[in-house]
Amino acid sequence: MTKQLNRSGMEGLDSTGARNILYDFALKVARAESSGDPKVKNRPLEGKEASSATGLYQFLVDNADKGEDNSSLQTAVNRAKKRIDAPWLDEVFKTGKVEDLTPDQQTVLFLGDILEKKGSDKLIKSLLDPNAGEKEQKKAMYKIYLNLHHTKKEGEAWDKKILENANREILGITN
Repeated sequence: MTKQLNRSGMEGLDSTGARNILYDFALKVARAESSGDPKVKNRPLEGKEASSATGLYQFLVDNADKGEDNSSLQTAVNRAKKRIDAPWLDEVFKTGKVEDLTPDQQTVLFLGDILEKKGSDKLIKSLLDPNAGEKEQKKAMYKIYLNLHHTKKEGEAWDKKILENANREILGITN
């Protein structure tokens, strides 16, 4: 964690406190994505087909391009490997069986991915800002979830269910 904070210009920030905030964020995302079930396979949204998403954070395991190792899972593994060397990362890269990882391993993979994504430093800084209140932290979590973790095509509107889950689990808003 300290290396990641230093890399993103947040040296001197309490790494234990940052770890706790990021873990809380990860738990909220897991509830929004999979209801906290580390073994769950994608359930299609209304009017859509099921995707290859699996696990707590619903990583897509099918490759975006045939013959390429570029599924969202494989991309996440490559990002996580920049900071951690663990044999289970190589195994899940090959097999795509996210559901075989422990919840803690899935969380490490999720955070490794998020912290290395383009555009993450600014949002992570706002999340971990020691002067930020709860409202500002939730707003940062919401932005990280929608803009960095979730997938949507340019110009496409957010699916109602995705926004409902984000509002409920991250912002604490229920309809």
